[in-house]
Amino acid sequence: MTASCRVRGGGIALIALLCASAGCATHVTAVRPLPTERETEINNIVAGKRATLEFAGTAEPIRSKDVRLAVSTVRFVERDPESTWVSSWLPEREAPLASLQSIKVRNRGRGALHGLAIGAGTGAVIGAAGGAIVYGVVSSQVEGSHGGAGFAVGVAALGAVAGAVGIGLVGAGIGAIVGAPTTVEFSDAPAR
Repeated sequence: MTASCRVRGGGIALIALLCASAGCATHVTAVRPLPTERETEINNIVAGKRATLEFAGTAEPIRSKDVRLAVSTVRFVERDPESTWVSSWLPEREAPLASLQSIKVRNRGRGALHGLAIGAGTGAVIGAAGGAIVYGVVSSQVEGSHGGAGFAVGVAALGAVAGAVGIGLVGAGIGAIVGAPTTVEFSDAPAR
C-alpha cells in the first residue's frame, strides 16, 4: 500500500467520522411568545452550562453563563470580552427576549456518549480487520499454525473487542471535551 493510498484512506475515514458525528447536534426551535412549559424546557437545557447568545442588532455573539428565561426577558452573566486566559465575568444583566435570536450550549455528558458510540463502532471495525491481518501474517509465517476458521474468527473478534474498547474510550474522552452542541433558535409567531 502506498503512502498516498493510506492518506486518502485516512481522509475518507475522517470525512465519514465527521459526517456521522454531525447527527449529534441538537436543534430546538422556540416560537415567541413562549408557553411556560417551553420556557422551562429551555431553562433546563441551558442550566449550569456556558452559552453563546446571539441578539438581533449585535455583530458579535455574547459568551455567557447562568442563562435563564423569565417571561419576556433573558438574564445572563456575560464573560468579560477583555479577559483572555482566565475568564472574568461581568455583573448579571437582562435583555428583552424579543431580541434574542439563539442560544448555543454544549453538553459534555451527551458528547461523551456520542464519542463512545462512534469510537467503539469505528474501533470494532478497525480491530476486526487488524485481528484478521495478524492471523493471516502469523498463519503464513508458521507452518501448521492455521488453527482453522474458528481460530481466525476468534482472533478477529478479539481484535474487534480491543479496538472497540480502546478507540471507544478515546472517542468518549474527545466527546466529553468537545461536547454535543445544542442550539435553541428563537422566532416570532406569525401575525394573524
